[in-house]
Amino acid sequence: IPYHSFDGAIIDLGASSFQYDDPVRGFSFRDGPLDMRMDGDRNPRMPSAADVINTLNADELAKIFKVYGEERNAKKIAQTIVDSRFLMKRLNTTRELAELVQSVTSNAFNSKDKIGRPTHPATKIFQALRIFVNNELNELNHIIPVLSKYLKISTPSQSSNDDDNELIVNERSNGGLLAIISFHSLEDRIVKSHFVNQYDNNLLLPPKNDDYIIHPNINHNFIDQTKRLKLWKFYRKKFQIPTEEEILQNPRSRSAKLRIGLRIN
Repeated sequence: IPYHSFDGAIIDLGASSFQYDDPVRGFSFRDGPLDMRMDGDRNPRMPSAADVINTLNADELAKIFKVYGEERNAKKIAQTIVDSRFLMKRLNTTRELAELVQSVTSNAFNSKDKIGRPTHPATKIFQALRIFVNNELNELNHIIPVLSKYLKISTPSQSSNDDDNELIVNERSNGGLLAIISFHSLEDRIVKSHFVNQYDNNLLLPPKNDDYIIHPNINHNFIDQTKRLKLWKFYRKKFQIPTEEEILQNPRSRSAKLRIGLRIN
């Protein structure tokens, strides 16, 4: 594929509805194997969520739950999981993990989502495990500069202020657009940091573990090189969120946030 030949690209982050709706994939609370691998068939050696839960120590698990799930009871839940491994058995199913988390949280089902539905107390734990198992934040941080090589380049007009980080539609010229839909605050933080060309070096990577070095093919030197370049401007400065009507029709869109970047020279 020739470089700088794309008019646009779309990234829809996270797991798909097909994956959530299939209990065998292990993404939902419906009873099934504790898997959560998006491409486990292609990479069978990739560790599953069960491998992570039953192998890492309490500190490592707590870090995953805190960073990727923003779970305030991260340490308590992590220690309970480790204690359960020694006192009982491995956690192998989604139901086992969900029930264990529910047993140690005092506010079970007291929290609500954006449309007023009760949320399961293990929601953030499942989210954190999915992000960690699939290395989602590092993959996102990698794919944005990769796509910058394939999108058409637009040179901002002379009247455009380089510090404004906003281009109106008429100034687009022939530049390529990158639209990214995120569902998590850390995802959105990475997207925004690229589009404003102010990279956050403090974004936490998965905890290092000799047994689980996930996706070693990511070229961090390439990412570091692109950080020295100004590659993007916001196509629209204001991000977009779903309307109330759309959320009612598709509740899974409730936390979605769309940002669009314009590839510049």
